[in-house]
Amino acid sequence: MAKMGLPRRIPPLDFNEKDADRASLLPTCQNDNHDERDDFLSLEDQTNNRQRLSPSQRPSLRWIAATILALVLSNIVTYSLTIARTPTQTQQHCSVAIPPKGIPHALKAIPTTVNPVVLNVSFYDENDNIYRQHGSIETERAWVDLTQSKSGVILISKEDAAQADIDPAKHAYWDNPAAGLEGYPVGIEALHQVHCLNLLRQNLYYNVDFVRKNCAALGCHAEHEPEEYARYHIDHCIELLRERLMCTADIGIVPLVWLGMDGRTTGDMKREHVCRDYDAVRMFFVENAVRMPEPGVVQPKNGDYVVDDYI
Repeated sequence: MAKMGLPRRIPPLDFNEKDADRASLLPTCQNDNHDERDDFLSLEDQTNNRQRLSPSQRPSLRWIAATILALVLSNIVTYSLTIARTPTQTQQHCSVAIPPKGIPHALKAIPTTVNPVVLNVSFYDENDNIYRQHGSIETERAWVDLTQSKSGVILISKEDAAQADIDPAKHAYWDNPAAGLEGYPVGIEALHQVHCLNLLRQNLYYNVDFVRKNCAALGCHAEHEPEEYARYHIDHCIELLRERLMCTADIGIVPLVWLGMDGRTTGDMKREHVCRDYDAVRMFFVENAVRMPEPGVVQPKNGDYVVDDYI
């Protein structure tokens, strides 16, 4: 497709004696019936001939103008169809943190603005970061608050299901309006990803014993999970974070600085990034989520898609 706004060269056409219009586009525009005797006509006759030929040139000019206009219109139509057929790539897909079909309508209140933020993840915990402490109930609670893993779900209406990429033939629908539970229950990807990061942190060798010992105070159930299930859960989270990190593929750079005088280097981790306001996402969830109901309050109906184990 030609670039919009730039003139296109009209390629030379193969001359066809039977196609007078195409012949008129040739640079020489000579008449096939040219008689050499005309070269010997008087100046007056030549002038009269040119006057007689002038009207014959007008269709050629009109044809050229029509051709150019057709090319321009063709480009416009092609460009419009391309935009219409690929809205996720050209209109909505401005961020790797936005779903292909755009932000679900139920989440439109979440701010989409991004801002430059300096992230300084130093090797040593110089500022007693609450998220980097060990053997601390306060740290465990801070992570729970960060992930909002106990808050519940957001409900998507039937009207917004298609736009949110929900499949009614597969995804669960809560149909208990008397209990205020009506809609497709969903989580938010960012919160789930941070939940997975927290699970990995909790199961590090220097954290796992403390976490399991204090599960009752933290409201977790790790102490009651079968060991095999715990491994599957951790593996699931590692794979989810691996795929997501590779999907976003941050192409920021990490400059190196000299480490000592023997030629070693270390990365300068104090770098500016473009960030969405995670806390705004978290607070939206806090304010709009509904609690997970007790078993039996909502149930699948006959014919609903049901699985027998985790997927």
